Amino acid sequence: MSKMQDAVRNLRRALKILEPFQDKEAVPPKKGRHFRTFNGSVVYVVRMDSDGEGSVVVLKGGHKSSARGEKPGEEYMIDAEGYYRSDTPGAEMAMSLLEMLPIDLNQYSSVADAVEDDDEDEDDEQDEDD
Repeated sequence: MSKMQDAVRNLRRALKILEPFQDKEAVPPKKGRHFRTFNGSVVYVVRMDSDGEGSVVVLKGGHKSSARGEKPGEEYMIDAEGYYRSDTPGAEMAMSLLEMLPIDLNQYSSVADAVEDDDEDEDDEQDEDD
């Protein structure tokens, strides 16, 4: 197969992957939040730069290719609008952020926080007894 044929095959594959999403927009990233991507992955935004770009880490992969971002623990860049950051957009655009998931880890206190709160309560009770 020639390089030209290979390029056409890859472009057709990308179009097939992206066409179902052509009327949808990505959602902007927010540091510390979970998102589902267009291809069904679940990602966590680990970093946001001052220009709005950031990086996500994959928690659950949604595509079956060998591209970066398929396996849990892999990280990739997104732009301020939530789109996969690439100079040459292709099928990877399906790794853009589709929706923020209603998971907010900040709502859960850690065991250390709970122990610290209990220690403070005990100190307050001892002060009242004195």
